[in-house]
Amino acid sequence: MRKTVCILLALLVLAFAVQAGEKACPAKRAAEKGYKAIEEFHKVLGPTWHQAWPAKDYDALIAAGPEFARTFKAIAELEMIFKTEVRVNAFEKARTQFAEAVKQYTEACEAGDKEKVYELMPALHEAFEMTASAMLPVHYPQFDGFVVEMNSILGNYLPENDTEAIATSTASLVEMAASLDETTIPEDLKEKQKEILVDLAAIKDLAAKLKECCDNDDMENYRVHIDDLNARVDEFIRKYI
Repeated sequence: MRKTVCILLALLVLAFAVQAGEKACPAKRAAEKGYKAIEEFHKVLGPTWHQAWPAKDYDALIAAGPEFARTFKAIAELEMIFKTEVRVNAFEKARTQFAEAVKQYTEACEAGDKEKVYELMPALHEAFEMTASAMLPVHYPQFDGFVVEMNSILGNYLPENDTEAIATSTASLVEMAASLDETTIPEDLKEKQKEILVDLAAIKDLAAKLKECCDNDDMENYRVHIDDLNARVDEFIRKYI
């Protein structure tokens, strides 16, 4: 019985690990963001990487070569717009490495070099994921947490006029705002740090006004300030994230 329980627990852990891995996969997330070129390449890469490569199915690995070349064309033609030079450079570097990986792989396929194709598959997969990762929005977890807390107030507590939950969540919002300083700004945004700090100061000021309204039981002005905060947050995301 104990052995069976252990096996079941191990299977559950594996299932959660696989699910978490799929959720974290940059290519999957990029596809969900609407990047069809990434999605199309992933349709070919997925079974090749997860099935053919572990099984050493050389015929399938070689057959994938022309499809990689075909689906990469749309990725090569993507015209990405980023908000910082750092992100532009990171994407171009990743895509250049990806192009080289596709080129080497397809050449090995054309030569029928089974061992070389097998050897190159991990590098191709890594280059693809790095390119997809470079296309995703800036990872700014502290700001994301702030937005989630704000949305809870706007979407749940204010409509229900739950003043106790509003006060508790607002206190958390002020604490989260305090963490939005130069130490938490992502590396991708450092070149705009001065401008970002000005915008974050405005966000902190509005969070403080919300706390003041809670302390004074002033829900009328609270609604005005949280609408202003929501607009500020939307603008911040548009400019930087």
